[in-house]
Amino acid sequence: MIENVIKEINYLVKVYGKNGFLGDGNKNLDYPESIPYAEDVKIFYSKCNPVEKVFFDFGSSILYIFPLEELANLQSGYRFGSDGAENSEWKNSFAIGLFDDEPIIVEAINDTAVIKASFESGCHFEMSENIEMFFNAVLCVLNIQYIEFGNEPLDDVSLDFKPEFIKSLKNELFKVLGDKYTSNFIGFFFG
Repeated sequence: MIENVIKEINYLVKVYGKNGFLGDGNKNLDYPESIPYAEDVKIFYSKCNPVEKVFFDFGSSILYIFPLEELANLQSGYRFGSDGAENSEWKNSFAIGLFDDEPIIVEAINDTAVIKASFESGCHFEMSENIEMFFNAVLCVLNIQYIEFGNEPLDDVSLDFKPEFIKSLKNELFKVLGDKYTSNFIGFFFG
């Protein structure tokens, strides 16, 4: 269940002194009308709505997850252009977070929140088949980065990711995401 994954993420955030946390949620949240509906997203926010904008050290950058109340404003430049017109490529999609100013995208398909990403407003590519799988992958990365590598995933000299860090990510993420999503997830977050 997603609540258990979020509890583990919150524990790591607290232990390693990061800001924000994924809260207990709010069953009475108003789902924004401008956001395509996905039952997975409603469940996530009703059980785990971020308190403030949550961010994690994630590789060599920061992963932000936004509270439901901020999602409508986050869509400018992604789902909606500067003129307010809807971007046709985002018909059933919306941004839920950011990584290096690149969007973490939800595509609402039959109440399921397929998690995607894109570089520089390019084509969207899938990173997980649902929101729970995505947060399981986030937890996997945080465990490897914070615990196994002491939050030091970069080589001190080259400033590239340590080969053993990437190897550990591939092995563990494969268990969570399978072959279909692992390379896209690693490619997006760890280049």
